[in-house]
Amino acid sequence: MSNWFRMLNYIQSSKRRLTKPRQILIKEIEKKIRYLVKYSYENVPFYNKLFKENDLHPDQIKEIKDLNKIPIIEKHQLKQATLNDLISSEYKDQKLHHISTGGSTGEPFTIYLSDTEKEWRQVIQLRANLHIGQKFYSRWASMDNSDAYEKHRDNTPFFPHISIPTLWDNTRKFEKLVEFKPEIIEGLSSTLWSLVRYIKKTESKGFKPRLVFGTGEIVSPSSRELMEEVFETPFFDQISCTETGRTAWECKEKTGYHMNIDSVITQFIDDEETEVASGERGEMVYTSLHNLAMPILRYNIHDVGVPID
Repeated sequence: MSNWFRMLNYIQSSKRRLTKPRQILIKEIEKKIRYLVKYSYENVPFYNKLFKENDLHPDQIKEIKDLNKIPIIEKHQLKQATLNDLISSEYKDQKLHHISTGGSTGEPFTIYLSDTEKEWRQVIQLRANLHIGQKFYSRWASMDNSDAYEKHRDNTPFFPHISIPTLWDNTRKFEKLVEFKPEIIEGLSSTLWSLVRYIKKTESKGFKPRLVFGTGEIVSPSSRELMEEVFETPFFDQISCTETGRTAWECKEKTGYHMNIDSVITQFIDDEETEVASGERGEMVYTSLHNLAMPILRYNIHDVGVPID
């Protein structure tokens, strides 16, 4: 159970950063980078070894551009390491949350988070939703990789929420949504697309969301059009991965994606592992600024994007 009063404070501070002057925000981010790199070197055997093998010291990482000095890390390297090598020594004896990647690349992998890190991920997710139109009291249904149906927030008025497992069939998902009548629906875009086709085929009725958020896969224009037709409401695309949480999101203008640079640094690299220029395609490499239990530095997820200044 999240500490929702603490999260409300996080949400307000994170919303203020959306309008903070970029120069000030970059200084704050680079301060976090210096702390994160030093912390990872001193507390995580995997990174300590990586730095020493490459004659690298945390003092050499001072600015965002200095992250390029750190070798890019692939999923198979993390999978080959032991848990003791990946978990910070400060968290060895703590109970951690664990979430697993879907294994779409054939390489499922488990990420470990502290209570605070899990809450931060929820805050970054909610910040985008709130900016677009979700309210603190909006009934909210998410279809995620949880193992079982779960109802949240019974003891607070904030964000009444249910989690519906993606493994449920569409009939069962639809019945639970009719029962809960959410204003906000969120889930993997492929899951939402499957549900939309079920609703259209069966001509089912029973709930009408106000906003729909999809993540995990970029939807085609025709898929977006059908989802908006069936749900009778706007669809907003968001980018995330299990290893780092939400990284970017569409606003109402839908002219591109806003990057959550205060949470995850995204670099776009070419085949030579050099950062591409604005407007050029590159593979996305992530550095999470808030994973301390299991830090993620310069992690290549092999998704492709185009940065725009």
